[in-house]
Amino acid sequence: MIDSLKRNKNIISLVSLIYFQSFLVFSFLIPHNQYFFNLGNEIFYNFKSQILSEVNLKALNSFNLYLLILSNNLKVCLLSYISGFFNIFILLINSFILSYVLVKFGIKKFVIFVLPHGVIEIPAFILAISSGIIFYIGVIEYLRKKSLERVIDSLRILSLSIILFIIAGFIESFITFRIIPH
Repeated sequence: MIDSLKRNKNIISLVSLIYFQSFLVFSFLIPHNQYFFNLGNEIFYNFKSQILSEVNLKALNSFNLYLLILSNNLKVCLLSYISGFFNIFILLINSFILSYVLVKFGIKKFVIFVLPHGVIEIPAFILAISSGIIFYIGVIEYLRKKSLERVIDSLRILSLSIILFIIAGFIESFITFRIIPH
């Protein structure tokens, strides 16, 4: 696993850089541009409405919430893996939403509501995006050199991402959700 991460550190670093730079840019644009703020409102409240329509919050216990969060995170993870280079768009959307949450709720609430699970979920997301890019690079390398090393690396990194999403989902449903006022 460590070797797979080391061999692909440039890709993982580039994806991380794009994620955090876009987060900073969106964090600046959202409060200073009405279009971006309105877009954030629309995405945030559509997502919230979708979740509320699927879930009865009064009947929702931590374990069911965990399954819901895990299911959503794994869908994003697998979509990121199979999307190849288009997953950079998924990365930008995620960073935009996170920036909107920061702007909308402020730094204090952002840290309280995002930090407990975000320190694991964001790296998991970055690894999922990276694994998809690595997979497609691996396919090209296989066609040229008949080497499966990168494809295998991508699967190892995807596996690590899934493990991190499982942990982050547990923290989000059993800890973060209890902190957030309903």
